[in-house]
Amino acid sequence: MLGWGLEWSGGTTVGAFEELARTGAVGDQTVALLRQLGKQFTRTHSFPPPREHKRWSDDAVDDLLASMLATKGSAFVLSCYLKATDQGSLERLILAAIRNHLID
Repeated sequence: MLGWGLEWSGGTTVGAFEELARTGAVGDQTVALLRQLGKQFTRTHSFPPPREHKRWSDDAVDDLLASMLATKGSAFVLSCYLKATDQGSLERLILAAIRNHLID
């Protein structure tokens, strides 16, 4: 687990999995997780960056995520959440979605 957390009113720290469970929507924690996982995946694999970028910069990762959201909407995140059992499995499912998007 990456340790991303959000403090709710009760003082409990939660991550994207809990945010999705509580709100049913993509929020700040989920966006932060998407960006972190996008950076992690693109910098550790040999996929080329988007055409307008020379390397996997933060902007290139943001463009990748924007492309994913434009193509699939936030439904891919919610689909990952519905298959996940915890934060770690959510992260693995999102990483697989990023990989599949880059393959397509």
